[in-house]
Order: sequence, then C-alpha cells, then structure tokens
Amino acid sequence: MKESTLNIKDEILKKIGDHSFITASSETQKIYFCKEISKDNFDRSKYEQYKKLKNKNILELRERIPNLEKDEFCCIYSMYCNYGCLLDYLNYRKENQLEIRENFIRHIINQIIDGLKYLHNNNISYGNLSLNEIFINNSEDFIRKEDFIKEKNYLKLSYKNSKIKIQNPILKKEIIQNGFSSRKFISPELEAALKENRSLNNDPKYKADLWSLGVITYQLLILNSDFDYDELINRIKRHENIIPSKIRASREIIDFINSLLKLNPNERMKLEEIKNHAFLKQKAPDQIENEIKKLKKEKLKLQNQISDKLEEILSK
Repeated sequence: MKESTLNIKDEILKKIGDHSFITASSETQKIYFCKEISKDNFDRSKYEQYKKLKNKNILELRERIPNLEKDEFCCIYSMYCNYGCLLDYLNYRKENQLEIRENFIRHIINQIIDGLKYLHNNNISYGNLSLNEIFINNSEDFIRKEDFIKEKNYLKLSYKNSKIKIQNPILKKEIIQNGFSSRKFISPELEAALKENRSLNNDPKYKADLWSLGVITYQLLILNSDFDYDELINRIKRHENIIPSKIRASREIIDFINSLLKLNPNERMKLEEIKNHAFLKQKAPDQIENEIKKLKKEKLKLQNQISDKLEEILSK
C-alpha cells in the first residue's frame, strides 16, 4: 500500500482484509472505518450518489479521497461503530452461551428494515447484506482512540441504547462470483444469476434483500453464523422445520423467518408490509410497563378531576 493512499495523519489501528482498515486521526483521535478502492474500480458517479445517503440506520460517508491521478488507490471513510459488527456480537453471545432474546432481535430487525426501506426508496439494493455489514453503536458521535482500545462490554447493550447502522453500500464487501464469499446471505435467485453472469431486474433484486433479512434473523435466533447453507435450502424445499428443536422460539419469530426464506421471491413478504407482521408488532416488556404507568397516571388524573367536581357540586 502506498503511503499517500491514507491520510498522512491517520494511524492504522486494525487491518480488516486486504484493503479495509480502522484508523484514528492523530488530529482529533476520532475513529474511522476506511476502505481502499483501486482507481480502476472507483465509480465517481456511484460514490456521489451514495455520499448523499442520509439516514439514521445507514453509515454516512466521510470524504477524504486523494488525487486519483497520482495514487493507485483512493480511500473512502465512514463512521466507526464502537460495538463493531453484528457478527462480533453474535460470536460473543455464542462463546458465553448467552442466547439473544427475541426482544433484542426485534429491535435489530426493525432498524435494519428502516435502513433497507430507505435504500430501496433511493433505488439501491444491497444484494449480500450480512452480519458483517451491520454495525452496533450506542452513540451518534464518533468514538475516540481511548474508547476503541477498551474491551467491549456487550453486557451493557440492550434495545434501549443500541443503534443499528447498515454499512454504506459503496463500502460493502463484494460478492465473489466463484467463491461466493457471501453465499449464505445471497438469495437463491441472485446466486443463479451470478452463475449465469446476468443481473437481476429491479423488483427481484429488492426481494433478494428480504432473503438476506431472513437469514440474519435466523442466525441471530439459532446463535450460529456457520450453519449448513445447503441443508437449510434442502429443508426449505422439503417443507421441514428449519429451527433446531433445542432453540426456544415463539411462533411469531418462526413464522417471520419462514415468510422471508421463500425460494420463490414472489412468495416472500413485501418490505412495505413487513412491519405489520405479528413478530415485529410485539412490544418489549419495558414498553408495556411504560404504557401501564401512563394508564395509571391518566386514571389518577381522572379520579382527581372527578373528586374535584364532586366537591364543587357538594359545596353549592
């Protein structure tokens, strides 16, 4: 890598793959995610399109691109999320034998849906959305170097303080056509299209993101990112239960996953109707508790009003 590629005042804290880094600015100590893109593969018009994406569930780009005429690579920066990606979180829970509760899965999926809706409304499909491309943050601000080097305390995460961010599409990992590095997340129809070296039309490519959403929900529920993909497909074909019997799961989340993991994309739930599914409409315990408290306050207020009115009548 040429020294001029990254900002000269950046410190590389961690290398991710061949051309992705976590860097710290020596001026501000703010942490960034950085990806190198070769000059030949850099699409300026696509970059300008993706730079305009502004949504609370999509990572925004921070432009620091060197002179493309001089450098072999250009660099694109985005905010770094202090709890890393969903895969890190899943692996932590798995290693410590801690299930991910449905309330938290619901919280995650609702935010991913909001991000996908925004992308689709801007005529962008993801194609290979995966646990690696979804990040967790508990702040809207940049974290600094001293926070990055601290060990992550995942036990502090809850649906109350965690914000989900989808990686900006221009920074996502490419789908490797031969190795299918993201095979578990790409839909069967997209895999077939890649093998035949053809692209999907607009409607099918958006439905491919729903398959990815189903796989992500499935992985979070079974607490396993390394499941047997071919076995999953075969079970779906045979109309067999895809959730292991040892997994505690509500009927609602099982139906939600089954409604997304349809081999025929036309049978999958539509993104615009997905929030009406029973699994996503369920309320978290603290929401129910807050509503009870609100009702009690309203009841007390009404009782006081009635009492005051009675006193007024009796005093006449």
